[in-house]
Amino acid sequence: TMDNNGHFLLSNMDKNNNSSKERESMRAALVEKGKMVSECMLSNSMFTIIGVGSGIAIAFRNKGTTRSVWRPFIITTSLGALADIIYGYTSNCRSLIDDFEIAKKQYDNKG
Repeated sequence: TMDNNGHFLLSNMDKNNNSSKERESMRAALVEKGKMVSECMLSNSMFTIIGVGSGIAIAFRNKGTTRSVWRPFIITTSLGALADIIYGYTSNCRSLIDDFEIAKKQYDNKG
């Protein structure tokens, strides 16, 4: 931009350049925080393993009967995976999720 005398205003250009650099560094930090949240959520597998184990046990118990062998396995595994997601979101990864949400709000407000 120029002032009334036709001189370029370097201070505005510097501000825009610094703002752009700051926003880019905020974006990089936001991406890194998102990766940390994803890794934390994907590392939860305790309840899924319990669901698979109990599903296999029920399937073996139902093997000689007319009951479905696969339905209990699919249901218990799905419930275990859902429990892992809930556990990660509510307790295990909560601090990382909160940190990510704060950083995202700051990034959105800068834009």
